[in-house]
Amino acid sequence: MDSQRIKQEFEVIKSQYPEATIHGTLKWVFISNWIIPENIWSEQSVTICFQIPENYPGQSPYGFYVSPYTIKLRDGSSADNAQIASDTPYGNQWLKFSWAAENWYPHSDYREGSNLLNFIHSFIYRFKMGR
Repeated sequence: MDSQRIKQEFEVIKSQYPEATIHGTLKWVFISNWIIPENIWSEQSVTICFQIPENYPGQSPYGFYVSPYTIKLRDGSSADNAQIASDTPYGNQWLKFSWAAENWYPHSDYREGSNLLNFIHSFIYRFKMGR
């Protein structure tokens, strides 16, 4: 894991998500009050977190976690490809979405290729998908 790169990328994340924190081991990113698309979900904002893989950036992050874990679609149905999980360093129960970044192409300069901020932005697409 390239901890210097992660620190640089995290500074960019903080510029867009000031409430973001990173776990001391540099393996988890946590963002509270993350706004999700309106009129699709039972919540207007959630807390999200995800794990940075050991082989990052060569290996893309996979999946993200949402709190409250009880989030549903507005019609009361549950999200597809999501399950209750508790394997985060942040305790409690989370809803883990099975999710991968499409076309993961990291570059030696994080500003030119795939990066953690791109991965976070992909969550918006997942939430807009609904089910």
